[in-house]
Formats: sequence, structure tokens, C-alpha cells
Amino acid sequence: MTLRTLTFGDLESSTWGAAWDLGDGRAGFGLIGALAASLTDDWRLTGEGVELEVVTDGVRSELADGFDELVTVQGRVAERSVQCLGRRGERRALDPADYESIRDISAWFAPDEGVALLAARPRRARGHDAELLTVSAFETGRALPIVDPRLSTTYGEDGSPTRAGLELWLEQPDEDEEETPHPPYRAAGEAAGPNTTAATGSLAVEGRLFRWHWRGNDGAGVYLTVRSS
Repeated sequence: MTLRTLTFGDLESSTWGAAWDLGDGRAGFGLIGALAASLTDDWRLTGEGVELEVVTDGVRSELADGFDELVTVQGRVAERSVQCLGRRGERRALDPADYESIRDISAWFAPDEGVALLAARPRRARGHDAELLTVSAFETGRALPIVDPRLSTTYGEDGSPTRAGLELWLEQPDEDEEETPHPPYRAAGEAAGPNTTAATGSLAVEGRLFRWHWRGNDGAGVYLTVRSS
């Protein structure tokens, strides 16, 4: 199966959305405030009061199991015009039902700068060190060679994420090379709106708009948590 993800958001208007398509005729989900929507094969979000399309400039990261790409999402939601930065991605051969939980985090700071990270925790895992992590990070339109991504999250009393931190280590030069080791890229985020929940099949979904800080820039993002029963 192939998992397709689309997330987008804007802090000024507090507009945000997220959608998963699981393929193989399986029910995914779409969260856009109180509205529901479906992600089509041509990367449109459609539903009652929702008509959104994806526009991309090709800022893309190729992964071993898929890709991530920075995009613009535009159209209408409940008669309101929407135009937000966002991200779309694909993970091949990843079935959420095989994992206890998946955290899908994305952030964007400019049309050519952003981060996307997916952390899938196997069932019966004893700690987060057993998670499968894939990450894409973009700086001025180029994909950064991240080799060691790290995610930390602080949760509120209701179990929803309130703060998060990313530490992204690049491949370092060999000891015999004269290059200076590159420090990690770091990003910090905090919740910027209420939590939204949904359920589809065996999956329980929570999504939240986040404000992110990265290399002196502020941006929007979405923190998704999907748990499988």
C-alpha cells in the first residue's frame, strides 16, 4: 500500500488542514476545521464546502520509500478563499495498521523552506528509539542530507501535543578531512490552536496547528498523531 499525506496551514487566518489517503480502497481522512474532506488521486481535497487543489514549484526530496514536497494549497473552504503553504508526501509500503502510532509533523517557513518528519512506532515497542523515522528538510530550495533526525514532544493533560522540538543532524565529514563539522539544524514548535479529532476504521486521529521557529524564522505547521487499535 502507499500512504499519501497532505498538510497545510496559515497562522494569520488560523486555517489549516490535513489528509491521508491509504490507497487500496481503504478509508482515509481529511481534517479542515469542522469539515471533512477526501484526498483524490490528483491531490485535490474535496468535500461538502471544500474544494482545494495543490500547486507545486518542484521543491522536492526523494526518499528511499517515497518523497516529500513543499506546495501551495489553494481554493475555497466554506465560501472562504484559501491560499496556504503546505507539504505533500508519499510513503510506499507503510501500513498504519502495522504500527501502534504514527506522528506526522510538518512545517513551512517559505515556499522553498520547510521540514517534514514521520515517526512510526511499532507495536509492543518499549521506547521511541524503536521508531521508524523518515525526514525531509529544505533550505532555500535544496534538500538537506539529514542522517540522524530526533523528535521530542511535550504533551498536555489531555494527551495532546503542546510543544515539540526537532534536532536534525547532517552527515559529518570524515575525521581526516579539513571540513568543519556541521551543527544540527534545530526547530521548536508550540500549539497554535485547539486539537481536532477524527476516526476512520481502526485509526484514531488527532491534528493541531503549530507555530514553528527555525533558523530565525517563524512558520506554520501541522502535528498529526494517528493511533491504531
